Amino acid sequence: MIDIYTPEIWYFLIMLATFVGLASIKIPISVSLMFSALAGSIAFGEFFPLRHLVEGGFGYIDTILVIASAMIFMESIKVSGLLETIAGNMTIAFHKKPTFLLVLLTFFIMIAGMITGSSTATVLTTGAIAFPVLKSLGLSKRRAGSIIAMSGIYGMIAPPINLPAMIIGQGVDMPYIGFTTPLLLATFPLAVITTLIIGARQVKPVDLELFKREREHEPVKGFTVYLPLIVMVLLMVQENASWGFSLGLPLIFMISALLASVTGRRGNIFKISTTAIQNALGILSILIGVGMFIQIMTMNGVRGLIVGYLNSLPEGVLLAGIALGIPAFGAVSSYGSASVLGVPFLLAFLGRNDIVVCSALSLLAGLGDMVPPTALAGIFAAHVVGEKNYFKIWLSSMPAFFITMAYAISMIVWSTTIGNFAKSVFFYPIFAGGLALVAVALLIIDKRKERVV
Repeated sequence: MIDIYTPEIWYFLIMLATFVGLASIKIPISVSLMFSALAGSIAFGEFFPLRHLVEGGFGYIDTILVIASAMIFMESIKVSGLLETIAGNMTIAFHKKPTFLLVLLTFFIMIAGMITGSSTATVLTTGAIAFPVLKSLGLSKRRAGSIIAMSGIYGMIAPPINLPAMIIGQGVDMPYIGFTTPLLLATFPLAVITTLIIGARQVKPVDLELFKREREHEPVKGFTVYLPLIVMVLLMVQENASWGFSLGLPLIFMISALLASVTGRRGNIFKISTTAIQNALGILSILIGVGMFIQIMTMNGVRGLIVGYLNSLPEGVLLAGIALGIPAFGAVSSYGSASVLGVPFLLAFLGRNDIVVCSALSLLAGLGDMVPPTALAGIFAAHVVGEKNYFKIWLSSMPAFFITMAYAISMIVWSTTIGNFAKSVFFYPIFAGGLALVAVALLIIDKRKERVV
């Protein structure tokens, strides 16, 4: 039990009340985090701890550079026509294989989240481009919106860029290394399962002639439009190879963005960069606010108090608190949830496989983007598909939501076993083989449907 007369509990309550109060009156999350950190420092007796605020604000500078450059890259390949070309070519190639195309589109939607670490950016880029294809497959607005929203969350959590995991890791001085395999396990199986649950029964073959007439732009022809994506992948591979040299993700994204501006449809890299940074300011400012919040929690002892209390709880109660608390707090901000709750919950499970536990906690934090009243992924998905009542999309996503919650908790419970498998030489052959078996099964299902028709 926490002694209510302990000063740290009052510091925490003041910080939390300030944050929730400001957020509830529509003050930006980043500003709310900054003022709640300042409230915690004033309660502690430090009126304006400039050094701690600046140090905390710059705590995520590496992540900020990665996200900013990734957003520029995504905007550049959107302008170049690469995303529309990929979606169009997939549809033309697999228009008679609707179930297979449905899962393929899910992976396509996830790409933006994997690069930017933002479910909102995913929904508004690859999600918006995929919607006409989902509609051509026969999906209703409600189901298409649900797939776009959940795919945005899975993309946000999938490697190589996972902001909640970076935030949690930064809070415990754990480098963002070795997360690729656990995050693949945390997202791709869920993406396949939940997409099939939501949309498999409703899909039908695409009317190719109608689809071609309804497209806004013709696909960009030629190999050069794909070069930016190919270059980015090759540079990322060599970055992690023993024989490679380190460029850093920001430079890799900028090189690829510059290349995209001169391939496909030509674009002005300055205008592209300005648009991308304007779209990313909300995310980047939240990271600065999160850094300040964590720094002040460490300074006034709140972080230590929370960790000590959580370590005293029975495991069952702790797991229930994780399953419910992290997504619920994520309704305000998934990044705020990762910092305020993710960090102490990870510390409470020290001794297990920290990377797997952190991956699972980041998955739960990502679910916050589907929790009302903010529900950013659901609201933007409703906007993309033209559904006025986003609660229809939210209700349609609930089976996927609770499956994801249960999956994340199971990852924590069996984190040691999962971690051993993720580090083994058998992981990639088994993972790739599993995806191949799923692809074959979906193609067989589509073939049987085609015969019935």
